[in-house]
Amino acid sequence: GSQWMRRELIQNGISAEKIEIVPPIPASLEQARPLPPSDEAEILYVGQIVRGKGVDLLIRALAQIERIWPPPWHATIVGSGNHLEECKRLASQLGISQWIDFPGWVAHEDLEGYYAKAQLAVVPSRWPEPFGMVGIEAMARGRPVVGFAAGGIPDWLEHGQSGLLVPPADDQGLAVAMTQLLKNPEQASQMGRLAAKRVREKYRFSDYLDRIMTILESYHEKTNTS
Repeated sequence: GSQWMRRELIQNGISAEKIEIVPPIPASLEQARPLPPSDEAEILYVGQIVRGKGVDLLIRALAQIERIWPPPWHATIVGSGNHLEECKRLASQLGISQWIDFPGWVAHEDLEGYYAKAQLAVVPSRWPEPFGMVGIEAMARGRPVVGFAAGGIPDWLEHGQSGLLVPPADDQGLAVAMTQLLKNPEQASQMGRLAAKRVREKYRFSDYLDRIMTILESYHEKTNTS
């Protein structure tokens, strides 16, 4: 799915000649359309709330934003998982609960309203994402992404183009990057347009199927001639 996965396979003894990178694009992405820019200082996270997804790092970054650029910004953390209650407690301990909503699990078809309201999306994963589809889904809707450069995220998140990359687990850097886009809505809007364009050009379900078929046909030809 990504350059990171390729490196991991090679490190574990798989021959580089046997590896093809094919980003796993779902058919549902074809229905996603760019949304008008939001005029609200809204940060959106969508995903599981487990330790590896780094929601606690996001909350610590939000606490730092409060010092860099005090509210009325707002964050919505959509999802559920075994780290949810701990993250809520952390937000309370840091004194920022009033600026964060935790709506819990939301059906995929009901996420559109959250994306429409968001000025930016954030992917704060502390574990190396094999790819990071949630970022692509936000980009398809015209939302810039701020994310850690972990795993496959740098494959699709172009720093300064479709969003901003931050060194892994650097919550201070995450705070600075999110603040940059919150304070510059025109920059966020421009990055959102570039993000949607990148998805249209590079991450289409039909291209994913074509690539898979090409690989399978090539493999079939090789096995039949050997």
